[in-house]
Amino acid sequence: MIVSSQPPRRRRARARQIGAGLSVALSLTVVAPSLLAVSGAQEAVVVDDPRLHPSLAGVEVSGSGRQSVVGAVRGAEARVGEARTALAETDAALVDATTRRGDLEQTLAAARDEHAVATERAASVRARLRQLAVHSYTRGNSAPPDGIDLERVNAEMRQQALVNTVSTGQQADLRATVAVVDRSRVVIEESTAALDALGPAIAGLEARRAEQSAALDAAGSDLARSRQALADWRIGADVAGSDIPLVVLDAYVKAAERISAERPECGLQWWGLAGIGKVETRHATYLGTRPGPDGVTLRQIIGIPLDGTNDTAVITDSDGGLLDGDPVWDRAVGPMQFIPGTWRTQGRDADGDGRADPHNVYDAALSAAGLLCGAAGSGLDQAPVLRQAALAYNASGAYADLVVRTAFDYAARADQLIPPLPDLSWLLDPPAEPPAELPDPAAGPVVVGPPVVATP
Repeated sequence: MIVSSQPPRRRRARARQIGAGLSVALSLTVVAPSLLAVSGAQEAVVVDDPRLHPSLAGVEVSGSGRQSVVGAVRGAEARVGEARTALAETDAALVDATTRRGDLEQTLAAARDEHAVATERAASVRARLRQLAVHSYTRGNSAPPDGIDLERVNAEMRQQALVNTVSTGQQADLRATVAVVDRSRVVIEESTAALDALGPAIAGLEARRAEQSAALDAAGSDLARSRQALADWRIGADVAGSDIPLVVLDAYVKAAERISAERPECGLQWWGLAGIGKVETRHATYLGTRPGPDGVTLRQIIGIPLDGTNDTAVITDSDGGLLDGDPVWDRAVGPMQFIPGTWRTQGRDADGDGRADPHNVYDAALSAAGLLCGAAGSGLDQAPVLRQAALAYNASGAYADLVVRTAFDYAARADQLIPPLPDLSWLLDPPAEPPAELPDPAAGPVVVGPPVVATP
């Protein structure tokens, strides 16, 4: 196996985060809606991914394909913004047009009412004028009497004067009423023409809005897909400054937290599991494979046959080749390299999919945590105890030394790999007695002969 040669550093290991306090802290560090945050000279890929342990929300990653997935999200965000702007402009135009239509309809209705009333009034005035004309005509053509009655003549003259006065007023009323009829007719014609032209315009705006709404939905779906692709890329990428894929680190953190809840005295930290995972399969990346977003390796990692060669134990087949594909000899399998017989007793379902899968890094990490805690009992955050547990995992002193060196190298960089959350001690019960100062790891890597295969 390839061994890390990075220099060790000293640090005190923090045991774990308390759930309630952690939730409060996370509520204060919500990721921006764009899913990306700027950090230093380079844009940091920080994704609000509910699949990950909350403490890993701000962990930065690195790896190939970064520019592509980030660019896809940025492009999708831009398209959503453009679609929203276009739709908002159309909505504004549609509101203006429908408001204009409502105003025209009210104007048209009022003009029609006014036209009907004026037309009826004009007809009434004309009828009265006709009656007055007839009355004047019949009076003006009546034969004079044989004898002149001055009193009667005076009365008729007064009546005629009154008729003439009434006729003059009716004629003025008729002219005014006819003007109202003409004016209202013009308003009716203009409003009707405007409504006729506005109808197709509104229909066009509604059709455009439907297209733009569909385009916005499509852009939103594209953005959701690109964000998911970004989240999947990030969870599969290596944590910046390390060789641990983020999904594997997530498995270690969750396994350590869960085993700590089940067995508080154990003291196993995520970096203790990382020591095992690094030595066994380079954190599920042995021979170029990678863990998928669900933690299952893209290609199964199968160890060499345990036939007594290459300094291995002799373990004949125990599962008919079900897990390792070998019906003759058992082989270690999965990211944490369990042999089938051990998996039958130690294998656990960590991700809740209903089955314990040794090729799933979540299941494998929790199972390894149980095995290590069962072997050492307590104090696995201390080098001697972790070494004792590693010997139970693989009865090789060189193997156990390498696991401890590797684990404490990660412990020295734990705050760098997983930035600490704000101090929440005011929310928590008085802290337990802190662990003793970690010893300095020995300098330099341990070089072993053939690849070490774990036989827990």
